[in-house]
Amino acid sequence: MCLVARGGCSHQCTVAPGKGVVCSCPPGLHLDSSNKTCEAVDYCSRHLKCSQVCEQYKTTVKCSCYSGWILNADGDSCHSIVTAVQSRYCLVNIVLGVAGIEVVVQHGLATPEGLAVDWITGKLYWIDSNLDQIEVAKLNGEMRTTLIAGGMEHPRAIALDPGQGILFWTDWDATFPRIEAASMSGSGRHIVFKDMEIGAWPNGLTLDHLEKRIVWTDARLVISDCVQKSGHEYLSHPFAVSLFGGNVYWTDWRTNTLARANKWTGQNVTVIQKTSAQPFDLQIFHPSRQPQASNPCEENDGRGPCSHLCLINYNRSASCTCPHLMKLSANKQSCYGEFLLYVRRSEIRGVDIDNPYMNVMTALTVPDIDDVTVVDFDAQEERIYWADIKSQTIKRVFINGTQLETIISSANCRGLALDWLSKNLYWLSSENDESQINVARFDGSLKTSIIHGIDKPRCLVVHPAKG
Repeated sequence: MCLVARGGCSHQCTVAPGKGVVCSCPPGLHLDSSNKTCEAVDYCSRHLKCSQVCEQYKTTVKCSCYSGWILNADGDSCHSIVTAVQSRYCLVNIVLGVAGIEVVVQHGLATPEGLAVDWITGKLYWIDSNLDQIEVAKLNGEMRTTLIAGGMEHPRAIALDPGQGILFWTDWDATFPRIEAASMSGSGRHIVFKDMEIGAWPNGLTLDHLEKRIVWTDARLVISDCVQKSGHEYLSHPFAVSLFGGNVYWTDWRTNTLARANKWTGQNVTVIQKTSAQPFDLQIFHPSRQPQASNPCEENDGRGPCSHLCLINYNRSASCTCPHLMKLSANKQSCYGEFLLYVRRSEIRGVDIDNPYMNVMTALTVPDIDDVTVVDFDAQEERIYWADIKSQTIKRVFINGTQLETIISSANCRGLALDWLSKNLYWLSSENDESQINVARFDGSLKTSIIHGIDKPRCLVVHPAKG
């Protein structure tokens, strides 16, 4: 029976009484589910003691460590060799504490949630779940722009891989929970993982830069990608997640704890810290969490080939984009001013003229806005002017939301126009059943009426170039 094609066996064939042909394998191989074909034994999948790297040598395994780590005496676990650098990090934390807290982004934030730093080019990315968009700015808050907007329901966490120019984010959309990705310049948006149960809550998100994996927590399914086998009972409402060496770390809202476990097996679950309130995000400060790579935006004082904002595209190439209120020109490198300003009674918004889902300025709303029907903009000073029918005032504010002031009171204004050359403000008003056109300086001073007795005027426009 074994003489013909080895009885269907890929390697060794024997005939057993009452069983017929029995296939077997040489050392280092084992039978697959067909019991006919031999395949290599993955001893590393069986030997789960290696905390970082498992290397197979025929029928034996050897544990090793990532770059910058040393194998411990137990032959399984690793420890970091970066000692002096860690001390420097502590000094940095102390210096930050002494220097105080600096506000980098203050206005136009509805519900900021996910936050991530591009340590290669020095950019700050965040998610605003109320506006359903992802924004980016320099680390000091300058050059802020909306990167991705629309097509989101409940975006939550964000993670960056500057080495490949990719950003990832979670969305716990009730009917379509998922993880999405795009380049760090906002292009090439696509779904990375969607095979979740309806109603899943993908909360925390982090990247295993050493193993090239995405790791997330799910607060509703009560599992983590790295601890779903045996760490089940220790996860009740996981929020944030991070990795270090061979361990996964997470915060838990229901137990008010910070915990860790083996990232391969979910074993050795340890509560590191109990908190008096719900713990939110966590970050681990270590060079392995921010692998270094070349900076495609390094030249031109961090702007690369761009006039304003340089971001990392796929495959670590440079991509130019523009801050709020500006558009990218045809050469894909320089920016020019352009946006759409509109009012909706109780709010004033500025959006990208080609993509209305992208908000490009701080939305002005109640209590500063009550009942607005007319608005104008001074491009030189970047100030917005509007008339409020209900409060009978004319107000102005810088486009970043600062220095709101009332410049005209008791205006009863219906139309509004700015002369940007002479810095004069014109408006229509009705007093004592008589309509008139008024003028004042931009700050409301030197107010006077110039035309009276107009029959039911509604709109007003000026042409400063022709007077």
